Amino acid sequence: SLNRLVAVKLLLFGRFAGEAFIRRFRAEAGAAAALQHPHIVAVHEVGEQEGQHFFSMDLVEGGNLADLVREHPLPPRRAAALVRDIAGAVHYAHSRGVLHRDLKPSNVLLDADGRPRITDFGLAKRVEDPGDLTLPGQRLGSPGYLPPEQADPARGPFTAAGDVYSL
Repeated sequence: SLNRLVAVKLLLFGRFAGEAFIRRFRAEAGAAAALQHPHIVAVHEVGEQEGQHFFSMDLVEGGNLADLVREHPLPPRRAAALVRDIAGAVHYAHSRGVLHRDLKPSNVLLDADGRPRITDFGLAKRVEDPGDLTLPGQRLGSPGYLPPEQADPARGPFTAAGDVYSL
């Protein structure tokens, strides 16, 4: 309705999605929407149309960090600048009480100017929220970037340090 291009994320299984998936999807949208930072993809709207849950967000058209580094190693200054910007965005999210819990290169989009934008808050957790939308013992995340406490909850609770580990 605002006549701008956006990306739209749809809930897997559409109207056949279970209640837990819908709650997690809405929590993702809510966590990301609470964050307004130049290096985090902004969420604009969350809704449901004919049983299909969705949210709209900034359209970022430059690929992702995983694809960029797969092509060739980055020059050290470029790599350091990317890490600086991503770390600043992660720090901002933590200062707003949001843990990402799935930081990895494919969840960092690059805009047309090559600036990083963190996306995919599907496993995010708000620190003040005592509940969790994951099941006890459930291991979520990407193995290559998973901090020890997320891989084995017996090691302790997931904190901001886990996102730093992934970064």
